[in-house]
This record gives sequence, structure tokens and C-alpha cells, in this order.
Amino acid sequence: MRKVFLGVLFLGLVFTVACNANWESMTQSTSSNIKDEATLLTTTASTASDDNLDNKPTDEYKNIIQDYRSNTAYYKEIIERDDMKATILEVAIPFPDSYEAFIEGSTSAGQLFFTLEKVCQGSYDDEGYVPYLYQVGMYDINTDIYTPLQDPDPGRGVKYLANSDRYVMWSEFEGFNYLSPIDPVFHLMSLDTNEEKTFTIGEKYQMLGDPVISGDIVYFTVIKDRTVSSGQVRLFTSIYQFDFSTATVEEIYQDGRFPLVSTNGVGFVLDDNTSNTLVLYDNQNQEMTRIPYSSSNKISPVFGDRHVVSRDIFSVTVDESDIPDGVRPYLTGNNGLSGCGIRQLFPDRNEAIVMCINDEIISQLSISGSILAYSTSAEQKPVYYDLESKSFIEIKNAPARSSYCGYACDSGVVFVAKTSEDKADDQTFTVVQVPLS
Repeated sequence: MRKVFLGVLFLGLVFTVACNANWESMTQSTSSNIKDEATLLTTTASTASDDNLDNKPTDEYKNIIQDYRSNTAYYKEIIERDDMKATILEVAIPFPDSYEAFIEGSTSAGQLFFTLEKVCQGSYDDEGYVPYLYQVGMYDINTDIYTPLQDPDPGRGVKYLANSDRYVMWSEFEGFNYLSPIDPVFHLMSLDTNEEKTFTIGEKYQMLGDPVISGDIVYFTVIKDRTVSSGQVRLFTSIYQFDFSTATVEEIYQDGRFPLVSTNGVGFVLDDNTSNTLVLYDNQNQEMTRIPYSSSNKISPVFGDRHVVSRDIFSVTVDESDIPDGVRPYLTGNNGLSGCGIRQLFPDRNEAIVMCINDEIISQLSISGSILAYSTSAEQKPVYYDLESKSFIEIKNAPARSSYCGYACDSGVVFVAKTSEDKADDQTFTVVQVPLS
């Protein structure tokens, strides 16, 4: 089931995990500030139409691949580093029998979050989905203890949603359809106190994409309505927030989707039905930045401390003077190269950072400060990207593994890779913790 889900992900569905956005300065006043700017936001966004060429971002690349490894083209320099501060562990986790475990997130302190699933014996349900048993759980590498957060229920699905260093969030719902859950109940638990609070958004509404957690607040997209015209579906969305301290749900901006947070502000994709525009609001300086967002796949971007990146399927032209041998078999006419990769978005241009080719994929982007982490299906050593120095950092003294999942946390980067067979009695993982302080 999860392999199929990854295939769908590659075609453009959102699977972004934004973890540990370090933004403690956000307060309730931000919501009113955003609402007060509604007219200005709508006016500025309308100038970003796809028909207005002056406002379309240009794809500006150096067109020179700096390095090529494991079917991955790097457009920035790779710095190999023996990081003696890095903690490298091999852990065996005693999950319940017959469950297959999927890593979902991590904290700086080494709390790992998993979704467990196994097929129920029996036939398909009424909608044609295979009945599964699910569990969301947490493993602490410091205590070697696995704790279920949501016990499995044969009639309900469970889905991990997000985590920070202070909270973890998941949902439970009727049926087995991840994409269209029925009557979901959302759980937010404090990792400091284990206090848990739940909320709903109404039977007619549906959450879109992944939420992001900043401070005590969860931001998320809600689909409030949808229309179909000439075979085209239009979604009407709003940005909502749930405040753990007050246990309240509030709509903070209409026509927005995919919330983005950083140290100084909040942002979102503003949908004006003609184009997508990133609107970044700096709460500290009371400033807004508009970035045309031309992704045809509508994949949500990630924002942190003035840096905006997006995972997408895109194409570039490779410089003829420096084409790695491994890339040549995948070139199309005019030295074009396509794949799933990451771009950095600016008001006037897009800039390639990395691209996976030959069916390799990149997913789960997260930013903390200037550090960008992501997950890849390629076999390699742990690698993260520094948006300030514009270079990749490879942890040279860590082992190479297939499908490292990287998470940018408040005070470091954590990489996790599964090393055992699925459904083994004790499933093993390589965990690499890289402190950045």
C-alpha cells in the first residue's frame, strides 16, 4: 500500500513534512494582522497572472551539475565532512507482530515517530480498499522504549500528520481511504507533558496537505467547497489554526492554502483561480513579499527564515561543456534533463538545487533556520543543504543507506534509514543525529 502511495506522491500529491519550524514569536495578534491585510493581499496577488509575463519567474540555473551520485544531480557544491559531533546508532525496535513500520518524523532529542500497518484478513471494503490495521507510535532512542500513541481499530484508519520538538499530531477517521478520510478527529499531544487535545473541522470540510506546527499553534488548509466545470475541479480553501493553549480552532485567511512559517512570519499560497502566488508575511517587520509560484503540480512549498523551496517535477538544460557520463543516457533533445527535485523560489527567478533522475524521488522537505533536509530514495550517505552557504554537507563518517529520511529540527538534523526486512520481529534502523549548535 505504501509503495503505491509513494508512486502517487511522485506524480504530484503533497507529502511534505514540515518539522520544527522555530517560530516562538508568533502570537494571536498575527491572525488579525493577516486579516487586516486581506484587501492588499488580494490586490497584489491579482498581478501575478500567468498571462503577465513581467511577473512570471524565470528558471535561472547555472546549468552546470556540480556533482552526480546515485542517480542524483547536484547543482551546488558538496562538502564532505567527518562530523565528530554526529551520533550514529543502529537501533532495533520491537514493534507489534506482523506490522510494517514507516518512519514519519523525528525530534532533535531523538524521538522517532512511526506509522505501523498490516493487512486485515478478509475481503475489500465497500469502496474497494483493502482493510488495514494502523497504529501511530513513538520510539525514544534514549530510553529504548516504543510507545503506541493511537491503538489500532479495525473500523478506523490512523494517519501521522506532523511533529515539532514539542508536539506530535495525528488523525483518526472512518474507513481506510487516506486521501478522503471520513469524519476525522485530529489529535495534538505535548511531548513535554503528554497532555493530549483533540479537535474537528466539521463533517463537510476536509484537510488538504500536511499541517505545520509552530510554537503552540498548528496551521492547516481546509477544503470548504469544490466545483466541477468542464471536467476541471476547483477547490475553495482557507487557512485555519488550532491553538493548543486555548484549545480553539479559528479560520485566519480565506482563499489560502499550504501554510508556511518561519521565525518572523507566516505565509501561504494564495489561490486567485488564475495562478498561484506565494504571499509571505513578516510579522516582525510588518512586511509582505509576493512570489509567483508556477508549479504545475501544485506541490506545497516550504518556507523558513527568508528562504522558500519547493519540491517539484521540473526540467533543466544541462551545459554541454560539463555533462557527467551518468547523466547522458537520460538527456532528451537540446540536452534537457527532467526529474523530481528541489528548487529555491525567488520573486524573479527559480533556482535548481538538486534533482533525482531514473525513477529516484525526493520528498518530505523541512527547514530549520537556513538548513534544508529532505528524504530521498537513492542510496547515499546523509546529506543536507545549507541555504546560506549554498552548499550540501555530506556526513562522511556515516554509513551509506538506501532511502535516508532527513528531518531539520530545532537544534539539528536527524536522518533515519530502515535496514531490516519489512515485518521482521525486530525492525532495525540507522539513526544519524547531527547537532548544529
